[in-house]
Amino acid sequence: MRSVDNAWIAIPKDIVVKEGAEPIDWLPYDNYQYDKFVLREIKNEKQDLIETALVFREGFQVIKGSEFDILFDPDGVQAMAGGNNENFNRGENKIFVIESIDQKKIVSCFILRMMKRMRNVEWLVVVSKDKKNPRITLKFAKSLDEYIGRCGVEMAFAWTNAIHIVTQLGLFKMGYKFRGIAPGMYRIWVGENNYRRTIELFAQKFYNGADKMITKDIKLLPWLGHIRKMWVK
Repeated sequence: MRSVDNAWIAIPKDIVVKEGAEPIDWLPYDNYQYDKFVLREIKNEKQDLIETALVFREGFQVIKGSEFDILFDPDGVQAMAGGNNENFNRGENKIFVIESIDQKKIVSCFILRMMKRMRNVEWLVVVSKDKKNPRITLKFAKSLDEYIGRCGVEMAFAWTNAIHIVTQLGLFKMGYKFRGIAPGMYRIWVGENNYRRTIELFAQKFYNGADKMITKDIKLLPWLGHIRKMWVK
């Protein structure tokens, strides 16, 4: 009988392997303009931090009382981006903003989290004050999706709420596959001093040939066949 270690290290016949395990890192991002908006990295400047915090206060109240409600405050936004130093927006988390060219105001935000040694990225938060034009947000999400690949990422993933049809559709259009459902994943604020728990969908996408590094030989208990169907779909 194989040990657990041997089972991990054994190389399945249906995959390819790569050499090296160097961590990846964020590459420079060139501003991307579409229509009357521009997608860019957040700046470590007072106005950017204030406007970004306002986007979260007005557009994402459900994070109240969670670890992410620091984003309601400019200092919290700065902390999420790595602090007030030379590593601002260069660490694990990276914040991007969508700015209205006409109004010169930030209207939407993206936060990506990179696991540099794992070569994975998580879409941590996508929030917008403008609920009327999800097409703009999707256009910029596609730009970031291409950027993720250029950074050397091998797998990106997102947890999206089961009621967010627009987000689900956006991920689907970017080539993400939905692998499973996690009831009770997050706690969200619902007004007053009340909260509830959410139902989340797990979506993922492979980059840079990582899909060829994964065996299709999945060991599951007999009654978990429905999970396999979701995986191979």
